Amino acid sequence: AIDRTAARGILVKDGKIALMRVGKLDCHKLPGGGAEGQETPEETFVRELMEETGYRARITHDLGVVDEHKAKTGFCQRSFCFAGEAEAYAGSALTQNERDLGYGLEWMAASEALALFEDDAQTFEEYTIRFMFAREAAIVREWIRVCGG
Repeated sequence: AIDRTAARGILVKDGKIALMRVGKLDCHKLPGGGAEGQETPEETFVRELMEETGYRARITHDLGVVDEHKAKTGFCQRSFCFAGEAEAYAGSALTQNERDLGYGLEWMAASEALALFEDDAQTFEEYTIRFMFAREAAIVREWIRVCGG
């Protein structure tokens, strides 16, 4: 059974992709998060991009689905993955938890982001966070495969 449904992925601007720096954990993640109410995955993705990065975006690619089955915690998350092009900047609306974690927007080349996620997936100690890095690496790899990164 799926415990949480989310949408996340790649936001592109000037040939670079958006990453959310999580200062308190000294790591990065792709923008995205959990669905609210009866949102479609596309609506969730566009809303999460706006909240976390401050950019309105147009979805350009469907990158598939990633299921995270965490045996140690018995939790399963399904992430619908997309890519979008950044349009107008309107200002972010981070949650209190995201502010507490020190979220900040950074832009980097897809290849640089992939190397970062692959390294963190191998070296980070915390069980659930390692899933996040493996998921993010899979999404970036798919973006590079589909779009040339």
